[in-house]
Amino acid sequence: MNIPGFGEIPQLESSHVLSSGGGLGGRAAVTVSVQVTRFRGSLPRAMRDAVGDAFGGAAFGGGEVKSVRWLGGSGVEMRVGGQIVRHVYTDKAIVEATISGAKPEEADAFFDNLELTK
Repeated sequence: MNIPGFGEIPQLESSHVLSSGGGLGGRAAVTVSVQVTRFRGSLPRAMRDAVGDAFGGAAFGGGEVKSVRWLGGSGVEMRVGGQIVRHVYTDKAIVEATISGAKPEEADAFFDNLELTK
C-alpha cells in the first residue's frame, strides 16, 4: 500500500507494545494488545489524513472496515471474526489497538476509555 507522506518519515522517539490476557486450560479469553509509536516531530499531514482513506468502507475476508473518530483523530476500525483492530495517526504518534474474545459492548468500552498519556 502506498501511503502519502510515507517518504517523509520523521525521527522515531519510542515504540512500545503492551499485551494482556490469554486463555488458560484451552479456554478462550479476552486478549488486548496496544502499540504506540511516537515520533520527535509531527507526522506529515498527508500521512495522518491517509489512514482514514486507506481502508475506509472496504470489506475484506468476511470482515468490515469503517472510519472512526478515536483518540482525537480520524482512524480506521477493522472487524473480522472475534477480533477488532483500531488504528489512528495522531499529531506525533501512530496507535494501534487490538482486542479479541470480547463482547462488542466490552470492546467498545475498552476503546472509549483508552487514553494516551506522556
